[in-house]
Amino acid sequence: MTIKKIDDFTFPIGEQPLSQDAYYKALSEANSGFYPFGTNGIWHGGIHLDEQVLKKIGRDDKLRCMAHGEVVAYRVNDVYPKMVYNDNIKLEIPYQAQQKVAYFSTGFTLVRHYLAMPKIGISTQAPPSITLYSLYMHQLDWYGYQQKTQESGNQITYPHYWQAVSGIVNQEKADTIKGSVIRENGSQTTVVGLLLKGSKVRLGERHPKKAGWYKIVSITAGTVVTATGFKKELGNITGYVWHKDIGTQDSERPTGKSADADRDYEICREDNDKLGKPEVAVKGIAIYATANETQTLTYLPKTASFDFDGQENGYAKIRKISHVDVPALLMAENGNDNAPHKGYVKLTTLTLTHLKPEKLDKVVVLKAPIPINKGDFIGYIGHHVSQSQRFDEPKDAPLANMKRASKSQLPRLAHIELFTCDDLPTFINQSQALADRLPDNEKTVILVEKQAQLIQAHKPAGFLRAGLGITFIGNPSHYYVNIYPQYTLTYPTPSHIAFDTKTNQHRLTKQDKANLIAHYQATYPELTVNDIPDEVERITNDSTPANKPTQITLRFMVKNKPYWIASKAVSHLQGKDGELSSDIQYWTQFPLTLDNLPATKDKDKDKDNNIVAYPRTLSLNALTHDGLIAIDDKKEKWVHVTAGNQQGIPITGWVNLKQAHIKQISPWHWHGFNTIEEKATLGELSDKISKNKVTTLDLADYTPAMRELHHILTGTLRYSMQRKKTTQPSFTDGDLKQGLRTSWTAQQIGHLLINYESEWYADEELSKWNEIDSLYEDEKQQKKKSSKKS
Repeated sequence: MTIKKIDDFTFPIGEQPLSQDAYYKALSEANSGFYPFGTNGIWHGGIHLDEQVLKKIGRDDKLRCMAHGEVVAYRVNDVYPKMVYNDNIKLEIPYQAQQKVAYFSTGFTLVRHYLAMPKIGISTQAPPSITLYSLYMHQLDWYGYQQKTQESGNQITYPHYWQAVSGIVNQEKADTIKGSVIRENGSQTTVVGLLLKGSKVRLGERHPKKAGWYKIVSITAGTVVTATGFKKELGNITGYVWHKDIGTQDSERPTGKSADADRDYEICREDNDKLGKPEVAVKGIAIYATANETQTLTYLPKTASFDFDGQENGYAKIRKISHVDVPALLMAENGNDNAPHKGYVKLTTLTLTHLKPEKLDKVVVLKAPIPINKGDFIGYIGHHVSQSQRFDEPKDAPLANMKRASKSQLPRLAHIELFTCDDLPTFINQSQALADRLPDNEKTVILVEKQAQLIQAHKPAGFLRAGLGITFIGNPSHYYVNIYPQYTLTYPTPSHIAFDTKTNQHRLTKQDKANLIAHYQATYPELTVNDIPDEVERITNDSTPANKPTQITLRFMVKNKPYWIASKAVSHLQGKDGELSSDIQYWTQFPLTLDNLPATKDKDKDKDNNIVAYPRTLSLNALTHDGLIAIDDKKEKWVHVTAGNQQGIPITGWVNLKQAHIKQISPWHWHGFNTIEEKATLGELSDKISKNKVTTLDLADYTPAMRELHHILTGTLRYSMQRKKTTQPSFTDGDLKQGLRTSWTAQQIGHLLINYESEWYADEELSKWNEIDSLYEDEKQQKKKSSKKS
């Protein structure tokens, strides 16, 4: 099976997409599980999504696939395993002994992805490609799914790669039924029914004028499909059957002027899929003999529902068929009504109503990987209790049906990571070598280099008042949008003026315009006499006679002087013309220009607070989605940027591709991505980080991963402040969280690609896990010594 190529990535949690910086800031709220290692020095190859992260992203607990791919393996716990600790509480409830426990999910899904560079022009050479894997660890157990089912009244989602338990026909993806035709009056006449293959019929006389067509008398076994449904009897259907649709050889077919009245003739062809006048296709579901399309046994109507007994090769094996008359050929031999049924159905033609894991507590490696698309449901976030979070639990469950502690006692947690077993540096080098040859439409990344200057909008011309109407003449999804103002003005009318009631137009004199300007000067100071057209729309006041009103209400649009406004200021209009709900700023010209670049002497550049000190890249697609793109009246593109200056302080502003240090590149340039190899063992890594907390190490003593992370974190204000107090700051939770809260350093952490053995891999001797145990034991001993000293 060919894997669908990655076209983009999505975050694995949250119903509404957020900006990249928003995701990084949300991840900074996690209690633990930072990349590339925790404060205990243990390697950590992914990220954690816990309660604190979910608060920032949304309460949705559904994990979603990050990119197109195929599921290759998964595991679902029947009930979470739990660790029972020896430090039981001393004071026990008299009638119930307690114990310290920590539940942990080992449920996961592993997805394989295919990442390939676009083809270069007319080149016949295969572009560079690589296989990636995404891991979704700590998923909900089967007991949790059962609880969700009870709580939601069966309104629950199941991963589509689980085994099908039951399903109904998907009305939109149903099969087109094929059969042998019954024609109203022989060849070229209306098809009044389709006889399903395997049906047995009785035939009468041959058509007097159309040789080979025999009149159908009855159905002795099988089904005829009509526009109104499936039937076991002809009823009022009359017509003729083609003799070559019967049997497989001449001896099995009728001959002469009349068929054998006592013989059952078997339908052996299915060469037509339409009936009626006009002809239409009839939908149902095909039943196959095996898990492939080699042999179609029959068709069933769309009302059919199924229970299944396993699946393979994209087909579900039927165990029981309901809500239809089950044909004899699908019945088990010598079976009763409760006996299993036969056949297979394509999973793509079904809406699955219930699924379950193929096995519980075991790793399921799929014989044939199952395709999954970006955003598809992977599973629910599970629960994971750390050693420090362990809690007291009765040794004996209070209820026989309670298999574990309730979810309210267990913190939600998922571990997500993306990795490859291929040669990533080589793949990146090959991509970079070809990137410049890609067309401009592939250049979807804005590179903001060091020394780039951020431009600020010039001072607005003034304010447009609440109640003013506006008409969009630009794209309201852009940050700045061009509009026409529409004014509705009311003023007293001289008694001698009469109006034509046949038209809603009114012509203004110069004096009328001057009177309007004088009357509304304080409200609309931007409005001038020249802005008001000679002919305006008159709105009739229903409370007075139309031809002699005491005041007149006029409406007109100013098209000679369009304004620029910020789209976010009129978000209440949702991109549709309407009235302002509050006063907003406006500009008479596009608010951004390269002339706004401040003049800076070279020697002062490092001190300028408006100059980028930490380069970063930005996705044009994401910026467009977030409304951080502006297009000026010359159709030039401007991008809103958040970056860091030399002091590590966030600066925001705009950049244009015409200015220095701003480039538009392809993602395949892999700009800012850094590949390193970490050679330190788990013990060495943990030991160095622990020592760095007590007695600061020299930078030369850092491991490669520590050194790279140190270089990144120097871009945060917190880290730079710590450096003033100590030679090299230690890697604390605070340091790692600040790194994720700071957009430019968060991106660098996300672009740090480290070659290191997965934390989930274990050899037969469990040497790595023994090393981890010894590290924890050393930590315990250190804590005991510290407590004795205190």
